[in-house]
Amino acid sequence: MPVLFKKKKEKEGWRTFFDFFPTPKFLEMPSPGLAISETGLRLVEFSHTKKGYILERADSAPFSESLISAGDIKDKEKLILELKKFREKHNLRYVRASLPEEKAYLFNTTLNQEQMENASTSIEFSIEENVPLSVSEAVFDFVVVNPDRSPDEPAKVNVSVVSQEVVAEYLEVLRTAEFEPLHFEIESQAIVKSVIPRNDAGVNVILNLSRGRAGLYIADGRAIAFTSTIPLAQYGSDQKTPLSAECLNEILVEMKKIFLYWQNLAERMEKRIKPIEKIILVGEDGGRAEVADFLGKSFEVSIEKGNVWQNVFSLDDYVPSISREESLSYAVAIGLAMPRRSKI
Repeated sequence: MPVLFKKKKEKEGWRTFFDFFPTPKFLEMPSPGLAISETGLRLVEFSHTKKGYILERADSAPFSESLISAGDIKDKEKLILELKKFREKHNLRYVRASLPEEKAYLFNTTLNQEQMENASTSIEFSIEENVPLSVSEAVFDFVVVNPDRSPDEPAKVNVSVVSQEVVAEYLEVLRTAEFEPLHFEIESQAIVKSVIPRNDAGVNVILNLSRGRAGLYIADGRAIAFTSTIPLAQYGSDQKTPLSAECLNEILVEMKKIFLYWQNLAERMEKRIKPIEKIILVGEDGGRAEVADFLGKSFEVSIEKGNVWQNVFSLDDYVPSISREESLSYAVAIGLAMPRRSKI
């Protein structure tokens, strides 16, 4: 069993909760993305053809009862049973899996060229300044947002932190169900990989809407700058039942807070920042017409359903077997299924 929570020597690289196997070629393998949420499991796998990537399979397994709440596993035995059934159905072993947004801390920092030579150590020193976890109880990973920067330009780094306890619990559940996770990723980061174009340097708000829960994320380019997850009032269990006025108002109130936060950030930093350009809708209920209509009355920015396939293939060249509406619920699984170090 690999060591999960101890760093290796710098010259050997950094092992975090994201990558459990050190062989680079193995990490580049296209592997199924398994999204684990409060409402159920979702799976996406791509295959490569001479013309590019295509959707190999996509499937879901809704939970009939509450097994996870606010990222906490409420019934470990039943969750393991659901995972086992899903694994056996699809003959799975290696997967890239999600971790709950509610259990993650995200922050951004900058590193100069000297600091980048020992980036993980440099970031470790800043963890306790940014998250309510000690270094000894935290595991983290980071992404350099501007890899094509000039030699004298600081690296902009997006850091993800999760407690050892959370990672260990999800790892235990998956391995007991006989999965072997290659990679863990926070929900918001997986979604950004699927819905934000690779060359997009703008600022967007992503609304990830599912039954009883809404995640709101500010994406500055392809880096997560802020996240908020709120519970929602109960509403209809099928797409034909409109969202309640109470539920829509809860989303609106939180969305206004997000916009106000971004506006105030410019004042606190005393410099100009890019304005929010649009609201992108994803999730099981992201395609509901009443959501876009309701938000459109309060915000002047454009509101659109996410194109979850755009960083894998063009819909002009290949049309997957699931509908546009249904694809919104697979945004996390799609981001996970995209090989982390590949060009797709």
